[in-house]
Amino acid sequence: MCMHPFILTLARSGGVPFSLPSGFRTIIRFGLCLLCWWFEPSFALAQQSISINVEGKIYRADIFWTIRHNNLDYKGVTIYSFDRSLSATFDLAVHFKFKNDSIPQDNNLVWGFQFNQTGDILFPPANEKRSRSARQFQRFDMRSTGEASLTIIPKIWKKLAGGGFEPLNMGTPFTLGFKITDSGGAALVSNNPAVDNLNGPNAGSTPEQPLAGKDQEESRAYAAATTMSDSTEKIKALIDFVDKYAAERPASPLVATAIKNVPLGTSLPKNRGDGSITYTLDYAVNPVIDTAGVQGWKWELSEFAFGRYELKLQDLGDSVHSIRIADLGKNAPFNRPRELRPFDRISVQLIGQDREFFQLKVEGGVPPFIVFLSQDKIPRERYILTRTDTVWSLRKSDCRLCKTGKHTLEVYNSDFSTLLLRAQNSIQIFRVNYYFAGLLGVLVISLFILLFKPLRRAWRMYRYERQMSEIEAWEKKEPGKF
Repeated sequence: MCMHPFILTLARSGGVPFSLPSGFRTIIRFGLCLLCWWFEPSFALAQQSISINVEGKIYRADIFWTIRHNNLDYKGVTIYSFDRSLSATFDLAVHFKFKNDSIPQDNNLVWGFQFNQTGDILFPPANEKRSRSARQFQRFDMRSTGEASLTIIPKIWKKLAGGGFEPLNMGTPFTLGFKITDSGGAALVSNNPAVDNLNGPNAGSTPEQPLAGKDQEESRAYAAATTMSDSTEKIKALIDFVDKYAAERPASPLVATAIKNVPLGTSLPKNRGDGSITYTLDYAVNPVIDTAGVQGWKWELSEFAFGRYELKLQDLGDSVHSIRIADLGKNAPFNRPRELRPFDRISVQLIGQDREFFQLKVEGGVPPFIVFLSQDKIPRERYILTRTDTVWSLRKSDCRLCKTGKHTLEVYNSDFSTLLLRAQNSIQIFRVNYYFAGLLGVLVISLFILLFKPLRRAWRMYRYERQMSEIEAWEKKEPGKF
């Protein structure tokens, strides 16, 4: 059954003009439903589900899993045979797919799984993984050969005021079996950067083999981004993570995971002057155009770099003023269809600044807009603009984390799908360093106390010598009066 609403719409319409014979439309509908099944692995591979009642609303998540060993993925399999000489570790990812992309809004709710090992071959033997992520990762070391099994229990917890977690519901346990051999031909090294310890303080152990410096840096950056509690800051941190590491490490599994958990980015439309309009799509995985909804437009979609596409639209007599696009490769809710409106006009300009404020002029678009100040590629402050067609004066002192120096200005629309303005190193902020100012004050006072008496004596000696010099000079001018 075709479950994705975007593909379902295409399937019902056949994705083609209705003038075609009904037999062709039936074939196309069947093909689109197969396409839907392909891009919705959670429904195809889900072995069970888990549900929870939050304030009278039922949230249900389908659960499936993937295991990666030696750069190969095994989806929904329960029995595995691994050669530990090829790689001494494997990664388990348990996926949670909430029905209709409806994720519980209660930030105190987390989900994940508990695991327990039968035997002593795998390490760690037991632990719990929990966060608000769609995927929970755990890395296991294979310490010897033989047979082992893992019992996995999906769970949902509620965070308590004291910092602990109370289980609210659990799914049906399932068991994964492993037969581990060793051909003895290769060194025991990992083929993946560590994905352990990426889901909060309850993550498992670190692999025995130390990671290279770049792997460690990337893992720490990913962990810092995914553990942010504020959803807006988390999205911005993941976007910055992809921007930094996608060019350097496009094959990284962490980059592949992060790019699925950020919105599809679209530039502002560029009118080429020949009746065509172009968009640049950023953080794209598998973008798809709703062909049934494109009326009066001819379009071309082409990839020109990792995660980046160009969408070219040719106006053939537009009648709807919008184009529907979805990225089927992203995780919910970022895979939902959205509309591009080529004829809409929006402008955000940095029109000035002084020591206290910087001014933005906003015209068109739909508020709110999100403004970030960043330094050294780290977001320092966030502002929210709630109105359009106005000039905003934003106080620099509101950025409490900003340091003295130049800051990059970025302005996004409300869902981070469009970068409206990026001004590199455009905002100059001056901060008084109170620590050094206080230290300098203490130093000046200390020097004054230490030098007061010597300076006082020197001043008195100076005045005395000057008076004596004046007397001698007077005596030389009028000798014999004394």
